Amino acid sequence: MSELFRVYLETSALNIFAENSSVAGAIETKKHQNKNGRGWYLSPVVLAEVLLTKDELIRETLIMFAQHACEPTLLPSPEELMINYINAGCPKYEEKYDLVSKGPIAHEWKAICEDPRKTMGFGAETVESINKSMKKIPKIIFNFSKTGIVDLSSIGAETGTLSIELLMQQFSLVQDDQKNDADYLAHTKLVTLFILMFMCAGLGIDSQAIDDFWQRKGVKSMLDRVSTIFTEHPELVHTGPFHQMACMMKTQTVSKYRRGVYFDCMHTIYAIYADLFIAKDADFREFRTGISKLGMDTKKLLLYDELEILRISPA
Repeated sequence: MSELFRVYLETSALNIFAENSSVAGAIETKKHQNKNGRGWYLSPVVLAEVLLTKDELIRETLIMFAQHACEPTLLPSPEELMINYINAGCPKYEEKYDLVSKGPIAHEWKAICEDPRKTMGFGAETVESINKSMKKIPKIIFNFSKTGIVDLSSIGAETGTLSIELLMQQFSLVQDDQKNDADYLAHTKLVTLFILMFMCAGLGIDSQAIDDFWQRKGVKSMLDRVSTIFTEHPELVHTGPFHQMACMMKTQTVSKYRRGVYFDCMHTIYAIYADLFIAKDADFREFRTGISKLGMDTKKLLLYDELEILRISPA
């Protein structure tokens, strides 16, 4: 079978599709999509959000719908995509490769898709680990928005606090001809923040991929991670997936950050790698406007209310 056209369902899109369908409808939807050379794909980000859903009925309904409507292959985690981009030399255009996650969530997902009688088998410990990591993030981002300082002391990092502005100066991350461009500087600070949080602090949903990346390089301390990433890969500040995240963060309020904001930022990376990206939340409309101003491709990103929904009656 030839490769399917990848339609990425962001979590809000998965919710609305599941809300308006049934298992029988999900089965027919998948048949219709596959017949037309398309597939609905999820990511570890979507499944992490689903696992954190407190209402057990809603959580299991989402999983059951997705098992039958979506592909058993999970797209790579944001961390896997970031690492592959770095290993490829941070090119302007990446060469095509298999977009398949190799992480534990992906293995679990494939298993329950192959046997829909199963549900996600992750225990409370795994869910709590994801939840604990996500709870630390809003405070870090809020403090940064107010002070320009990234406080990593809550994760036990020996770095303590880092000044984004000083980092940008130390590693010459700002291009000379744009040092007086306020919008450029604000955007670059956000990009630098995300590089720190993901690549150095491992504050995401796949921290093991980050730890393995640094272990292969022989980099042990947090400070060495910071020094290495900005010394060996300063181009990350000017190109690559962290720019998508910075654009999404700019659409959010600076007075209060919720856990979902960080998830929204992680979702944006799939607007690069998927063939089509569908979301329902209005924040993604504003995000689309933001990336268009930076000259990024917006044609692949659609909001749910822009779709023409074809209803298929189960056979």
